[in-house]
Amino acid sequence: MMAIQIGKRREFVWDDFLVDEGKTTAVRRVHEPVRREVGITFDKPWEGDGCNYHCTIYDDVKKVYRMYYNAWEMMSPDHKKHVAQHFEICCIESKDGIHWERPNLGIVEFEGSKENNIIIVADMYPGLMKLDNFFVTVDTNPNPAVPGRFKAVMVYPEKTADGQCEDKLMALASDDGYHFHLTGVVTKEGKFDTLNTVLWHEATRQYICYIRDFHEAGSWKDFESGDLNSLVRDIRVLFSPDFVNWTAPQHIQFNDVEDFPLYTNCVSAYPGAEHILVGFPTRYVERKEWTANFDRLCGAEKRKERCGAHPRYGLTVTDCLFMCSRDGLHWYRYDEAFMRPGPEYPVNWIYGSCYPSVGLISTPSAVPGAEEEWSFYVYDNHWMSIPAEMVRCSMRKDGFVSLHADREPKKIVTKSFTFEGSELKINFSTSARGYLYLKVCADDGSAALSSCELFGDRVNRIVDLDGDLGALAGKSVHLEIELKDADFYAFQFQ
Repeated sequence: MMAIQIGKRREFVWDDFLVDEGKTTAVRRVHEPVRREVGITFDKPWEGDGCNYHCTIYDDVKKVYRMYYNAWEMMSPDHKKHVAQHFEICCIESKDGIHWERPNLGIVEFEGSKENNIIIVADMYPGLMKLDNFFVTVDTNPNPAVPGRFKAVMVYPEKTADGQCEDKLMALASDDGYHFHLTGVVTKEGKFDTLNTVLWHEATRQYICYIRDFHEAGSWKDFESGDLNSLVRDIRVLFSPDFVNWTAPQHIQFNDVEDFPLYTNCVSAYPGAEHILVGFPTRYVERKEWTANFDRLCGAEKRKERCGAHPRYGLTVTDCLFMCSRDGLHWYRYDEAFMRPGPEYPVNWIYGSCYPSVGLISTPSAVPGAEEEWSFYVYDNHWMSIPAEMVRCSMRKDGFVSLHADREPKKIVTKSFTFEGSELKINFSTSARGYLYLKVCADDGSAALSSCELFGDRVNRIVDLDGDLGALAGKSVHLEIELKDADFYAFQFQ
């Protein structure tokens, strides 16, 4: 078996790409993010309790983070119908990824004024019957066929000649990230009724788009007609070399995991290791009937009210998973929740809990002097007829999944690989009594460089070895790690 070439890439133990599963006894552990402060309250007249589907990009010209989102009210004034009232696409901006504000863009008039942060309303586009999800990405393709620094996709319900509604996914482009024009149809095959995502993936030299569709429970057969709510919500992928010509949608392929409904995909390239794609799909769980537990669950009164509009609005709850991919088609998914609805309070444990924003932002740690963390956002007050709030969550960099050992020593063995550089850094955490010992072993038996006992908690700890690591660069090697009461997340040669 040929050695895997990793060069100076940052690599992870999230999947089985580099881990020798037959020799590794450490077990994978999913880690949860930490809830932080409210970043912004969506309390403007054009916003509401349905402010959702947030996606984040960094504008390297203006030097700001920009977050796009749906702005709308969930229910009719009498709370008897689920409707999209005053639906707009808006954006907010931040210099640090923590404090957010609305730019006055002067693009769209709302109630007689253009002093707002609205960028899109339905009547901007011919034939568009209504707005829904809108996703923006920075196009990192060095030679794009379609001009525009920013690319986007949005669902486009359009009235046909016979008066019917035809849904399609449209591609858009923009030079400034505020004014978007249509560039073509991505596909007409799919439901698209969630946040569809798109990105340029340099590792495979193609654009990749993820959409929503449905298949029959117990099989992967596509639905033809009938009640959508009896089907399984799924994620499908399309590929394009140029953002113009797209493949037909196909089911993304998972490792050996359960087939259950996934509402969103939240896919993006992992910052600093863009060859890896990460996704945070929301898991849709609909109970079939009202039980005594629903009476005890937080928000029972509002939940019963939503059941009057449709039972699933009250009987469904959602959480969030973690998955990763290297080619965009094959995904390693964990079925243990990455994010749970959490301790009960009046506005959580709902259909809409744990919808994370797309895009990770590097922010200072809550601990002064500690290494930076990843931040992303979720929203509160969904369905509650009060302004939605955007809540920041943070977590350790690379820290979604680790290989873990408890009080009994375990080992990690990698597959054979080649690297470049003369220094090794690792992301690890131990207890005071825990430890980690690491060896870089030449596969031909000519060298085995060992570390001293490693303990601590660092995202980028330099590993001191008892020999010349640079002498092994370009040769087939593997890592052998012994750990106790510790977690190992990632490594990188430099």
